[in-house]
Formats: sequence, structure tokens, C-alpha cells
Amino acid sequence: MEKRLIDDLLALEGVICASLISPDGFAIESSGAKNDLSSMVNLFDLRPQNSMLTTVGENGTLIGIKLDSNHVIAVRCQVSCNLGLIRIELKKVAKSMYSIL
Repeated sequence: MEKRLIDDLLALEGVICASLISPDGFAIESSGAKNDLSSMVNLFDLRPQNSMLTTVGENGTLIGIKLDSNHVIAVRCQVSCNLGLIRIELKKVAKSMYSIL
């Protein structure tokens, strides 16, 4: 089930890769290009009050959402993607993931 939800994120226009990351920083499920998104766990350690973080870079954008279980769903997006739409879909996937984890 987790794999299908992660694959749904990858199907969004502009998403390069998506991962479900354990609280320890290990990828549980990944889809798309082989990018290590585990650094999102460290960002949430620096900003524990945030449930969603976005990091914009020259080569793309990272978006992560932290679940109550401390798992993180992270996506890497193209520079020109629709961040609003991706955030909406990320929230939907996170809501579905609550019942699984």
C-alpha cells in the first residue's frame, strides 16, 4: 500500500522522485530517480514545530511532510513545477498513510 501511495506522487507532473522515510532516516519506499531524500528527516529535526517543509534549490525543490509517527514523505520536484498542487497531493497521501503506519 505504501508503494502505491508513493507511486501516486511520482505520477504528478514535475515530480522527479518520492520516498517514504523512517524516523531513523532510512528509505522504506522510493520511486523515480535514485535520489537520497533522507536529509528531510534532519530538516525536521531543526524545525520540529513544522509539519511541512519546502527547500528551493537551483536544481529543484524538496518538499517533505512529517507524519505523527515521525515518518517523512519527501518529494524532489523540477524547478518549474506547480508546488501548490504537489503540496495538496502530498497532504492527501499523508492522510492516507496515517492508517497504514
